[in-house]
Formats: sequence, C-alpha cells, structure tokens
Amino acid sequence: MKTQKHTMVQVDRYTRFCLTTIAVLLTLLIIGLWADGVKTVGQARAAGSRSKFQDPTAAKAFQEGRWGTSSAAGKMAATQQQTNAKLDELIKLFKTGQAKVQIVGEMPEAKGAGDADGSSAK
Repeated sequence: MKTQKHTMVQVDRYTRFCLTTIAVLLTLLIIGLWADGVKTVGQARAAGSRSKFQDPTAAKAFQEGRWGTSSAAGKMAATQQQTNAKLDELIKLFKTGQAKVQIVGEMPEAKGAGDADGSSAK
C-alpha cells in the first residue's frame, strides 16, 4: 500500500493578496496580448520597411539584412577587429620579452596601502 505525505503551507493575508494580484495582472496581460494579435519581430520590421521604401525590392533587401551593410554596426565591428589585432601584437611582445613594464615611482595613494591581501610589508 502506498502512503502519501501531505505538506500544508499556510500563507498570510498579505502574501495571498500579492499572489492574487500578480495572477490577475498576468491574466489581463495575456488576454491583452491575445486580443491585439502581437506581430512577430519579422512582421513588424517588414511593415516598417515597407513604409520607408517605395521600391518593394529595397524593402525585401532591408528585411533580409542585405541593405545598409556599411552602417555604424559594420564600422564598429571593423574597429573592434583592428583593436583586437593590436592587442594580440602587444600580448605577443610581452610574452616574448621584447616589451616590459617597469614601475619607477610609487603612487601617492598607494603609500601604506599594503598588499592585495590587506597586510602591509614593513
């Protein structure tokens, strides 16, 4: 014979009120989204591009991502690639020992600060 354990959880009035309010608001949100017939991202983007372009082929190219490829995002990606290449060159110089970092003086705010673990070497 199978026995079942039942655990009873008691919830106070405030928590019950909050949970009920959340459930009601989520229900209203779902009904509102269902009633409005929310467009997908592709549909919304295509609708916006149709109003921008008179030529339907330009709207289709924009929707497929073939239009405006030399935009700011492309320039940022190219700049990031150049920065990464320069950083790779610097790392290579540090690894081979051709470049070194030498700290000459002590910074004023670093005096008496101690090591990273909080102890000071005196």
